[in-house]
Amino acid sequence: MKVVDIPLSEFKPHPQNPRQHPESELQHLQKSLRDHGWFKNVVRSNDGYTLCGHGMLIAAEREGKKTAPTETVPVAHDHPKALKIMALDNTVSRLAEDDDTQLAALLADVQRTEGLDGTGYSDA
Repeated sequence: MKVVDIPLSEFKPHPQNPRQHPESELQHLQKSLRDHGWFKNVVRSNDGYTLCGHGMLIAAEREGKKTAPTETVPVAHDHPKALKIMALDNTVSRLAEDDDTQLAALLADVQRTEGLDGTGYSDA
C-alpha cells in the first residue's frame, strides 16, 4: 500500500469501531503529535472510513493539522478484510506482555530527559 497525505475532512469514523478515546488518551496523543509528528500511518477503507487511527485523527484535528499520512485498503468499510484489520489493530497489541523491570528503567530514563507527558504514563 502507498502512503498518501489525505485531508482530515475526508475521513469518516467507522460505525463499528469498538474503541473509545477518553480525554486523557487524547491529551497524550496531542502531546505526541506536537513533539514527534506522525510516526504511524492511519489506515482507511477505500470508501473513506477509518480502520486504524481514530484517536490520532481526533488529536490531529485538535492540533490544527490538515492532513494525515494514510494507507488505503482496497475494500469497503464493511468488507470482512476491513473489519478484520480494525479488530487486529484494536486488539493484538493488548496481547503483548511488559517486562516490568525493563519498562521501569525505560520510563525512568524518559522521565529524566524528556518527561512522561505524551507517553501514556504519569509520575504515579
